[in-house]
Amino acid sequence: HHPDDFREFLENFGTAFPQVNPMARNVIPLEGNALKQAVKSVLNFPFPLTDRIMVHWKYLRLNRSPNEHMLILSEEGNQRLLDKYLTQNERKQYVLAR
Repeated sequence: HHPDDFREFLENFGTAFPQVNPMARNVIPLEGNALKQAVKSVLNFPFPLTDRIMVHWKYLRLNRSPNEHMLILSEEGNQRLLDKYLTQNERKQYVLAR
């Protein structure tokens, strides 16, 4: 496959990822700027495991170089996001995935 075959998937990661990965319940955009976007994701785990929640930065670089696109999910520097967006109910209901 050519990298451009995945461009639409990367551009629409929030809706596309849960459609192709049954473990991903959702990917919710939180905040961002031109360089990165904060997202919250809930991951379904089979019983007896507890579902996971992730709050992380998403970096998307399309056309990083000719024929190259890149998506990185990172938790580096996300403590402020956890404090702001991870509710007390979510802290009780899910395991924080890191």
